[in-house]
Amino acid sequence: MKKRINHRKVKNIVYSGRFYTGIALLLIVLPGIIFTKRAVRADGMELLPEEEFQEKLDFFEENQSILSDREVVLMLNNCPLPYDNEDNIWYVAQNPVNRAWEGVLGLSEKDARLYLLDDGYMKKKQESIREGHLFQAAIVKGNEYALTSVAVSGMPVISIETNDSWQPEYPIEDIDNYVFNSETRFLGDITIFHANGNSGTYGTLESDARNVYRIMQGKVSYHTRGNTSDNFDKKSYALKLTDDRGEKKKENLFGLGESANWKLLAGAGDVTKVREKTAWQLWEEIADKQNSVSEGATAMEYCEVVLDGDYIGMYQVLKGLDEDTMNLEETDVLYKFLQAEMPLEEDIQSSIDAGYVVCYPIRIRYPKQGVGDLAMHWEPIRQYLEAAYWHIDFEKLYSLIDLENTMDYYLFLEATSAWDNACKNTYRIARKNEDGEVRILTIPWDLNYTFGDEFTVEIELGKTRFNPDTTQFYTEPVIRQLFMNNTHGEEDVLKEKWRNYRGDIFSDEHILGLMQENMEYIQKSGAFKRDSERWPMQNNNGDLTKIMAYEKERLAFLDEYFK
Repeated sequence: MKKRINHRKVKNIVYSGRFYTGIALLLIVLPGIIFTKRAVRADGMELLPEEEFQEKLDFFEENQSILSDREVVLMLNNCPLPYDNEDNIWYVAQNPVNRAWEGVLGLSEKDARLYLLDDGYMKKKQESIREGHLFQAAIVKGNEYALTSVAVSGMPVISIETNDSWQPEYPIEDIDNYVFNSETRFLGDITIFHANGNSGTYGTLESDARNVYRIMQGKVSYHTRGNTSDNFDKKSYALKLTDDRGEKKKENLFGLGESANWKLLAGAGDVTKVREKTAWQLWEEIADKQNSVSEGATAMEYCEVVLDGDYIGMYQVLKGLDEDTMNLEETDVLYKFLQAEMPLEEDIQSSIDAGYVVCYPIRIRYPKQGVGDLAMHWEPIRQYLEAAYWHIDFEKLYSLIDLENTMDYYLFLEATSAWDNACKNTYRIARKNEDGEVRILTIPWDLNYTFGDEFTVEIELGKTRFNPDTTQFYTEPVIRQLFMNNTHGEEDVLKEKWRNYRGDIFSDEHILGLMQENMEYIQKSGAFKRDSERWPMQNNNGDLTKIMAYEKERLAFLDEYFK
């Protein structure tokens, strides 16, 4: 296994906010060209058969420090490519659907030359991506050369170079930041290579793919994130995109919408790497069906990441959920539930008296501390806890929740077996409806423990175990009881909604199809193989037989239950 990254190193910050776009050729390839023995570019690149490749190098002296000291850098559309120092591999993002190569490859030194070994794979782009083929190359500077390799990824590639770090310190009065935002912050430059413009996951046909190559450059502040995920060697990260003054800067990454806050999720506990993406796709489809209420669907895409010269594998990019992405009004309140244990009434009052936006395990995420009347911000969730936990009152609970959203969340949890999302890992939004009445909506978060996976304290199992029992329930007990009481015909409406969703969103074919599509994508991109080699202890497994059988049985069980 590779050595861990030393994030304490400090460099000078160099920032460029420019965007490089272009539709061009990678490595001297044009559709329809048949290579002769040698193809030469005016910019100093040559594609050579093996014998000539070796003969060419006989004229020079090998000196790998050309690369290790970054005397010469491999560029794509005038941007430095991500480079793994230890394995001496450059990473190039390409669209796996298009047969033509995208982007112009070059060198940072005008007088340097690039010799690429012609091993036949230049004419087999899709195969080279799927198989994780490494192109062999030599970079020549003066009378010296260095050997190197180029890996082609079928998904976006993110490169982060750390320049500095700092340790935030907050006064106890700023309780939210004092408790939850004290992680060491790393500051640096971020470059994102995306070979399919801004359109998200690649289409299934070549005609679907837009021939736009986008490279985004900017600055970033990041830190490790997650409680369970922090147990893994492969870390997850929270990113904040910034301008050169450190202020947040919104960007639309991979067609997921504009945001400054993004998560890089390692997926270390899921051997398939498709659970969370599939669950988010389902929630997004549910949210799209709602015309009366916004259910705050975020979205997720895959990428590969090189951090400080170390390839750290395949990640899942998730847009943060905040007041910007949720389009919250001044009268709205956003809460985050971190754990399932609910605070007592006196705990809430103590937080109000102390001026705190935290009453563990609940955080007020919007409005920020010091903005508006804190007691008013706590009031909607105080009423909810009173009706659902302190003095159970189903009639009052019914009047507080948004019924459509509550039904959607109920069915979503059960259809995805969302083990960790009944009470914790949720956002609650107190929002006024058209009648001026406050209604509470529930939005999921951290959907890694789904489709049979559960948390376990057993380290040897990687903190994750698969539970084949398809008869468990995952919805908040008080919500299940509310529907079973059926005072206002809630249960009848819930049954009808389940039947409707089973016809499309929750059909066997659709859910299993999403899983299969996601698996095919991460495999044909070559990223699944590279991630498995980088982190062998994760035991990545591309066989979906077990999870698909589980889900079919689970849906059949729910059909019987909702009858």
